[in-house]
Amino acid sequence: MALPTVAIIGFWARLGFDLVIFVTAMNSIPDSYYEAAKIDGASELQQFFRITLPLLNPQIFMVSTIEFIFAFKAFDQIFVTTRGGPSGATKTVMVFLLKDVFNNDYGAACAITVLLLSFLFAISFAQWKFFSSKMEH
Repeated sequence: MALPTVAIIGFWARLGFDLVIFVTAMNSIPDSYYEAAKIDGASELQQFFRITLPLLNPQIFMVSTIEFIFAFKAFDQIFVTTRGGPSGATKTVMVFLLKDVFNNDYGAACAITVLLLSFLFAISFAQWKFFSSKMEH
């Protein structure tokens, strides 16, 4: 239960930032789009999937990429709360990396850093390809 608890703490800490981004983006969508959809007979669900969600694609991409990167760099919360956890239950990549740095094992730390950077770049690129779409409005 240690890792889900630390994940909930991280989620709660970042929730406000994400909500501000989404609320601001939703408030910037013109009301005329929804009015036109109502006139055309679109339901609330159709308005959400055909207007709101597509127009939030840039924000969804940004928030998901930032949150993914923050999830991988989780060290401070884990170190403060569990120091790697009971029987290593909360050891993440950053915990391994920083323990190698603290133990003067710089070669292993550099290898972990390069692999982590490559992995994060690949996932961010995949998210960019998935969320990038041509929008006309």
